[in-house]
Amino acid sequence: MPKVKSAFLDFVRCVVNGEIDAVSRHLVARPSFATAPSDVGATRQDASTFFFSEIAHYLYVGDTALHMAAAAFRRSVAELLVAHGADCRAKNRRGAEPLHYAADANHWDPTAQAETIGCVRRQRVSGLESCSSERPANQRLKKIPERPARISLAIRFALG
Repeated sequence: MPKVKSAFLDFVRCVVNGEIDAVSRHLVARPSFATAPSDVGATRQDASTFFFSEIAHYLYVGDTALHMAAAAFRRSVAELLVAHGADCRAKNRRGAEPLHYAADANHWDPTAQAETIGCVRRQRVSGLESCSSERPANQRLKKIPERPARISLAIRFALG
């Protein structure tokens, strides 16, 4: 697979690999990477260039680093990105949000998946600037209504 030369794609590779120190360095140098959508991605003509074999997932146009952290189940990276302004409701060209990527994965690590879903979901629901479950009393999550039975075990586990 040929690698496209791009500082953003190098950053996304660090995100997918969970290289938290490298991600931090990139964010110091280019803070916009936390919120930037990818302007390149998999197409029918060129899919393999944007395939991350370690997580069996493609990068699509409009994906953010948070989309890819969620797909890779990298909770600590997701927390760092959110702390730098990443939007948990960002949509790619196909309408997918980071939560979708965390829930619909092609690799197996149910504990990390549940933690990542919980992290992204807590920030998405509360609008807080951290995925941490440790919050002041005045920032508790809203009561979440019952969900249909078709929700995956990973999501139910993440919600506690």
